[in-house]
Amino acid sequence: MIRRNKIIASVAVSVMAGVLVAGNLAPLQGYYAFAQETGVKTARYSAVKDINKTLEGYTPMDSSDPVEFGGTYIKYQGETIQLSETAIYLDGSLSDELAAQYPYVYNDITKALSADALKNGTADKPMTVYVAPYVYWIDDPAATDTVQKTEGYSVPYGMVVNSEYLTIKGLTGNPDNVVLAGNRGQSHASNGNYTMFRFNCSGALTVKNITIGNYCSVDLDYPLMSELNQAKRTETITQAQLADVSGDKMFADNCNFISRLNLDPINGASRSLYNNCHFESTDDALNANAVYVGCDFDFYGNRPLYSSYGTGSTFLGCTFNCKILNVEAEPTQFFTKEGGTITAVDCVYNSNLSVPISIGWTKTPSTSLKCYQSNIIHNGQSITIGGEGAKETVDITFVEGISIFEAAQKLEEERVCDAERFLYYFNAGGYGFNFESKLPSSSASKFYRMEGYLFPDTYKFYVDSDPESVCMKIYQNFENKITEEYYNQMDKLGMTLDEVITLASIVQAEAASKDSMKMVASVFENRLADPDNFPKLESDPTTYYVDEIIKPNIEIPSEALFESYDTYQCNGLPSGAIGNPGLDAIEAVLYPADTNYYFFYANIDTKETYFAETNEEHEKNKELVQKQYEEAENENEDDEES
Repeated sequence: MIRRNKIIASVAVSVMAGVLVAGNLAPLQGYYAFAQETGVKTARYSAVKDINKTLEGYTPMDSSDPVEFGGTYIKYQGETIQLSETAIYLDGSLSDELAAQYPYVYNDITKALSADALKNGTADKPMTVYVAPYVYWIDDPAATDTVQKTEGYSVPYGMVVNSEYLTIKGLTGNPDNVVLAGNRGQSHASNGNYTMFRFNCSGALTVKNITIGNYCSVDLDYPLMSELNQAKRTETITQAQLADVSGDKMFADNCNFISRLNLDPINGASRSLYNNCHFESTDDALNANAVYVGCDFDFYGNRPLYSSYGTGSTFLGCTFNCKILNVEAEPTQFFTKEGGTITAVDCVYNSNLSVPISIGWTKTPSTSLKCYQSNIIHNGQSITIGGEGAKETVDITFVEGISIFEAAQKLEEERVCDAERFLYYFNAGGYGFNFESKLPSSSASKFYRMEGYLFPDTYKFYVDSDPESVCMKIYQNFENKITEEYYNQMDKLGMTLDEVITLASIVQAEAASKDSMKMVASVFENRLADPDNFPKLESDPTTYYVDEIIKPNIEIPSEALFESYDTYQCNGLPSGAIGNPGLDAIEAVLYPADTNYYFFYANIDTKETYFAETNEEHEKNKELVQKQYEEAENENEDDEES
C-alpha cells in the first residue's frame, strides 16, 4: 500500500499561473548571486520572496487547500484559530513588512522557533506553531562555510529549540507542501554529523503534516512552485541528519522524513509514535525506540536501523520499498546492522531490483535474538523473514483440559516437532525435575504415563525443535507452577501428586465454569470419602476419554484398561488423568468447598450448576435442566419464525 502520491509539477504550474495573474508573485531570479554581489543579508533564505505584501491581497500558496490569513487569526478547513503567545503563525510567503505588522506572525523559521517566540506549553495547551505551505530553510542552502559542533552538544545543530510541550502543525493535507529544510552533512559544510534540529521538549513534541528534509544528498523538488526547488549539495551520500529530541513523548502524524545516511527522524524520546509517515534513507537511519503505524519507507540501504536493543522497533501495517543501492554486492534487505528486537505485523515489501533479494532481521542474528512477525508479503507473496542462522519461533497455547495427544498434534501442525516422538519423550520423562520423584514408580495401569503434567499455558518454541527440548520446557513450567505450599496441602489431605492431578483433570472437564470448580471438587471428594455408599465417581468425561483418546490410539485393545479409566465401571479414581488441568482446577481439589453434596448437574448453555445431597434431589435437578433446554429450544424456534 502506497501511503500517498506526490503532487506533480503540473499542479505547481497552475498555482503559479494563478498567483502571477493576481500580481503577487515576486520571483527573484539569481537571488543568491545578487545577494553576494550587493552584500544584502537576510534571515530568510529563499529564491522567492514577498509573494504576499498586503493582507487584502493575500493569496494562499495552495489554492486547492487554502489557508486564510487575517492578521490576528487564520482560518483553515473551517476552523478559525486566534493567534496568541501559544498559537503563532509561520508563513514564508509573507513580506517582512506584512509579517511585522502583527504579533505572533512570522515569515522566518529561525525566528518562529526562537526563544523569543516560543513559550513553554502544557499537556492540555501545547505551544503550537501553525505553518503555511512553503519551503523554510534553517540557514542559507548556498552557504560555503563549515559549521562546528554546537556549544554544549556533541554535534553541530542547525537550530536548538526549547519548549516543554510543542506542536508544529502544517496547514495542509499533503506534507510535501510544508518543508522544513537544511542541506549540510558530515564533511559537506559541517565538521561532524550535522543535525538540523535539537528539540528540548521535556513533555511532548508533536509534528503534523510537514516534511523535514536534509537535502545535502537529495534534490528538493517542491510541488507548489518550481522556483523553490533546490539541487543537492553533493552527490556523496553522507551523514545528514534531521532531528533529535530530549523528552518523554514524540508523535509524528502524516509527515515526511527525507535524507539518506543517518536519517535521524526525531530520535531520542522515551516513547515515539509515527503514524502515516514517509521515510527515505540508507543505513543507520531510523528511530530504534518507536512504533510505526501505516508508514511507508524507501530503503536505499540494506540496514535502515543500526540496532533496536532496548524497547525495540514495531512496524504495524507498513510498506517497505526496497531501492537498495549496489544491491548486487549484498542482495538482502535487513532491518538492523547490529541486531535487536523487531516486531512486524501486516507489512508489505516491494522490490524491483536488478537481482532478486531476500528479507532478514539482521545478517548474523545471535541465538538469543527474538523477533515477531505476522502476515508479511513480498511482491505479492507471503514470506517468512529470516537471516543467516535465524530460527523461526511459534507461540502455541495449550488450553485447560487439553490431552497430551491433542497437544502433540498441535506441535506437529505448527512444525515444532513430530507428534509421535513428542509423545514418546514426554511419557518417558526422566529429566530430573523434583515433581518426577513424587510420581508412582509403576505406570503399567496408565495409557499415557504423563497425562496431566503438561501445564496449560502459552509456550514459545522454535520450529523444528528437538522433542526432548520441547518436553523439558513443558516439564519446567509444571515444576514452577506446583509450589511447596501445594505439596504441603497434599500432605494435609492425604493425597499424592498423581491423585490430585487425576482428580483435577476430572474437575476441569466437569465444571461448567471457574466459579463452580470448588463445589464440583467437593462432590467428588465427598464420594471418595464415602466409598461404601458411593464407590464410583460416575463422571461422563472419563467415558469420553476412553472412547475418543484411548481406543483410537491403543495398539492392542484392553478391556481392563478401558474399565480402569471409565468411572462408571471402576471404583474411586481412574488409573490416570484424562487431560491436563489448569491451576484453578488444581486449587479446587486442594482447597474444595465444604459441602455435603454428592451429586451435581449442569446446564451447559447457561453454565449454571445445580448441586444435591440425595439422588432424589439430583433427579429433580435433571428435570429442571431438561425443562430449561426445552424452553430455550422453543424460544429459538419462535425467533426463527418471527
